[in-house]
Amino acid sequence: MGAATYPPRTYPSRQAASCGNFPGFMTGDRIVGGEAASSPIPWQVSVRQGQSGWGHFCGGTILDAKTVMCAAHCFDKDQSMSGYYVAAGMTDRKDNNAQKIEIANGVWNAQMPYVGNNNDFIILKLKSALTFNDKVGAACLPEPSHAPDATGQTCFVSGWGTLESGASGLPDDLQWVAVPTVTNAQCNEAYNGITSSMICAGLPTGGKDSCQGDSGGPFICRNDNGKAVLTGVVSFGIGCALADYPGVYARTTAVLDWVKDNMEGGSGSPPPPPPGPTTQGPTDGRSEERRVGKECRSRWS
Repeated sequence: MGAATYPPRTYPSRQAASCGNFPGFMTGDRIVGGEAASSPIPWQVSVRQGQSGWGHFCGGTILDAKTVMCAAHCFDKDQSMSGYYVAAGMTDRKDNNAQKIEIANGVWNAQMPYVGNNNDFIILKLKSALTFNDKVGAACLPEPSHAPDATGQTCFVSGWGTLESGASGLPDDLQWVAVPTVTNAQCNEAYNGITSSMICAGLPTGGKDSCQGDSGGPFICRNDNGKAVLTGVVSFGIGCALADYPGVYARTTAVLDWVKDNMEGGSGSPPPPPPGPTTQGPTDGRSEERRVGKECRSRWS
């Protein structure tokens, strides 16, 4: 099943000089695993129920001051976002000095809905703007032709997910890992169902990967200008860091027009239907103690 396409459109540039500035420690293309970030990764957010770091259940990526990309599987479609927050500008997910903004609403893609593991995207609109500074800033969007899997480029994943599959708790400190991309044809040998809305990355021998609790977070590659480009969204996989099972990410270029429409200044999507009578989260929970995703990274273990 391939990705749907939108009519071509023209937009003002969103590749401003301020987007996609890598922190100093994320240099080179060396492969690392399980390293704690020595300073905040500007585009990284924690998505949580409540303001406390204990409520972390997914990651997300800042697109602009009021727009965050996440994974559709982190939420139930059209659910109320009352009581859900993003936190930005920290390495410790429990840092009380982090910027914490409540989510106003989620935007689901009606033309390319999340079905199975495909098109695993949701845009989170915030009630108020993040303050951009040295610790908080946006990732750049890719050009439509951006395809680092064609060259085996090394890219970066980060989050507060578990350090191994099935672990009982999340680390306090933000972790990051560099992993090489693999082609969809190679990835399909492991999963049999990889679509053009997906991109995969991982070592053949395993050992480097995202894991439960990283769902929705950034898969970042460099563009030709050395900027951090949101290439994908942490989505799913078998276990974590297993040999011959790359991590699978929702491919940003598959939904570029939809993303741009729903950033600040875009034309927007129709408003969601009114929420139901409850503002509670999904019944299986998404706190760090319970549903910390990534078989639908969805990886549930």
